Amino acid sequence: QLFRLSDMTPDETEQFQARWDAAPDLRREILARHLADLSEENFEVEYSPVFAYLLNDENATVRVAALDGLWDSENTQIVSPIINLMQNDDSFEVRHAAAKALAHYVLLGEWGQVSSYVRDRVVNALYEQHVDNRAALPVRSAALEGLGASGDIRIPSLIENAYESGDYDMQVSALFAMGNSADERWL
Repeated sequence: QLFRLSDMTPDETEQFQARWDAAPDLRREILARHLADLSEENFEVEYSPVFAYLLNDENATVRVAALDGLWDSENTQIVSPIINLMQNDDSFEVRHAAAKALAHYVLLGEWGQVSSYVRDRVVNALYEQHVDNRAALPVRSAALEGLGASGDIRIPSLIENAYESGDYDMQVSALFAMGNSADERWL
């Protein structure tokens, strides 16, 4: 029955939202994860409005699932809320998932499918997260991986510094960013 949540009308969306908030935490977690998995497995479903709503859920597990479900969204209206989650959420898992979700917008920006304003805003937010030594390492790593696709002149030195850092996880992220860059210098 989760397929019925795809492409909802405004009235159906309103009914969903009213009922969602009344559901117990565990039920919301399970449903959000199933919706994220379905959206990855089936390109015919459209849960983006549901996931956008779930970004504000009080449960961090639900917010992570929503961010995972938005992995291929082209909706630029959710960029600001995702940046806000990456920068300010209490859960480092949510901040990590938000950094991963923003990576898609870097690619869209490089392909000219979103405005340069959106692209630059995302790149700058990811850059700031990566260089913030107070940020959790998984968040910094995800930010670097997302930045790999950017043509920003600051990124190659970030990748090189991460690779030379001696930290295994950061080196793995640097290699991932190198692959995302499609830059032959890394060969």
